[in-house]
Amino acid sequence: MAKDFIMLSSSEMYPIFVQKTKAALLAARVWKHANTKVAAPTQPSPQTDISQREARIYEENEEQALGIILERLDAANARLVDGKGAHDAWELLETTHVTKTANWPYQLYQELAPDVAAHTKETGLTTRLGQSSRRGPKAGSPTCAHCQKAHKSDDCYTKHPNKMPQWMKDRNEEQHKRQAQQQQPRGASASRATTAEPVSENKSETTSMASSTSSPSPTSSADLEWITDSGATSSMTPHCHWI
Repeated sequence: MAKDFIMLSSSEMYPIFVQKTKAALLAARVWKHANTKVAAPTQPSPQTDISQREARIYEENEEQALGIILERLDAANARLVDGKGAHDAWELLETTHVTKTANWPYQLYQELAPDVAAHTKETGLTTRLGQSSRRGPKAGSPTCAHCQKAHKSDDCYTKHPNKMPQWMKDRNEEQHKRQAQQQQPRGASASRATTAEPVSENKSETTSMASSTSSPSPTSSADLEWITDSGATSSMTPHCHWI
């Protein structure tokens, strides 16, 4: 019957090796011999039957834990832990393969960096040489014979302004207005502002004179109407004959 083992042959296999080996150690009830440093039982002098039995059980468990670990190692890893106990072998494997696994991305980068740099340089050069100009039409797209842009001649707004959508016409008109305002000389606007100031002063003086000379009307609606309030304590009116 073939044994269903996960052999530890590389650092990439270490996580699976730990999972399967730990399960086997737990099933054999010797996991603590690999996970922790189990001290050998002290032997009294003279030895008793109980102390001898405890020493024998300890050695059997230690050998069984080490055997479960060794049977899942390839030749290189077996030589690495040769002469170690179960706990020392387990820790040495962890230190070796966890460190390699942690440094694996950096090691892979160091190995692939020259090839990646050469490929990137070659790809960039090919792209610069083979790419079409951004100012011209793309490969396979129609080219207008009128403006040399990437559209059909029948859809050219320069050649057929009536086909231009209204939003584009409004945008172009706003752009033309802004350009005209920016191109307008500053002297002209300043002269207009200077000539406009006296007019506003004359206008304000005329308005103030008109307001000062105007007089209220001899009789207003307020003088001819009197809304009585039956709840008021007292009332006043300039017309005595109303009372």
